[in-house]
Amino acid sequence: METNLLSLVSSLYDSTRNGRIVTPVDDVDNSMFTTTGFVYVVKYAGDNKELKNMDNLYKIGYTKNLKTRFNNTQNESTYFYAPVEIVATYEIQNLSASSVENYLHKIFANKRLIATVKLGNGKEVESTEWFIVPLNDITDSLNKMIIDLQVD
Repeated sequence: METNLLSLVSSLYDSTRNGRIVTPVDDVDNSMFTTTGFVYVVKYAGDNKELKNMDNLYKIGYTKNLKTRFNNTQNESTYFYAPVEIVATYEIQNLSASSVENYLHKIFANKRLIATVKLGNGKEVESTEWFIVPLNDITDSLNKMIIDLQVD
């Protein structure tokens, strides 16, 4: 019995054996987690009726600073020179936030909005990070990614 217990303990702490330790939340050392950024989902909130009326139209992006990222959307082509409504944010820890964003873009590649939009100010904008996908699907894909990482 003692040999098996020592083997189990050894497996949990040996990084080459991919051991996992489950601890109560109170015992978690938060210094082990490093926030690398945030993945966000926003909805168009401008005046273009076509964009405004599209169900499940979301931009999936990432930033290192949520407080400053949305200060100037009216002057950025990626947001169609319009305000946006933040519908979800996900704090990314111990992974590259841009890699998580790229993962989602690949998952939803077949749901990407492919359009050149002519805006009221006369500017034409080609969409690259806007997707027609239910918000639940985005959250489910992130959760699946986390589960897959934990299993590996």
